[in-house]
Amino acid sequence: MSSFLTMEFLPEVDDCLKLRVSGSSFGFSGQADCYVNESEFLAFTKSLQGFPKKMDQLLTFDSGKSNTLSNFELSFSCVNSSGHVKLEVEITHIESYVNSKNNRFSSSFSLVIMPSEIDTFQSNLISVTNSNNVGQLAELRTET
Repeated sequence: MSSFLTMEFLPEVDDCLKLRVSGSSFGFSGQADCYVNESEFLAFTKSLQGFPKKMDQLLTFDSGKSNTLSNFELSFSCVNSSGHVKLEVEITHIESYVNSKNNRFSSSFSLVIMPSEIDTFQSNLISVTNSNNVGQLAELRTET
C-alpha cells in the first residue's frame, strides 16, 4: 500500500500562497485547498533542508487553525538513529455556504520517511513557492 503527501501550487492572492494539500495512509485520506503565508511557508521549507540534524529534532508547520478556512498541520520528527522521519499530517477541509453552518471534514495520518526523501521533497517545495510554477507538485511517497 502506498502512502503519500502532495502539495500543489494553485493561483495565489496577494501575500498568501494557495496550496492543494492531499494525502493518504492506511486508508485514511484528506484533501483541502489552503491558504498559507508565503514568507512563513518559505521559511519552513528552508528549515527542512538536511532534516533531521539530531535525534530529538521536531519541525512543525500549520497553515493556521480556522473555523471558516480549510487548513493543515505537518509535524516532522526523527524516530530512530538511522534518521527515519515520522510525518504526522492533519488536513481539515471546511465548506462554507452563505446563511448556513460550515461543514468540517478532518483526517489525520502519519508516514515514515527516509531522510533522502525529505531532501527531495524540500527542494520541490521551494519550487512550489515560486509564483511562476502554478500546478507544480511536491510529493512524498512511501510504501507501507
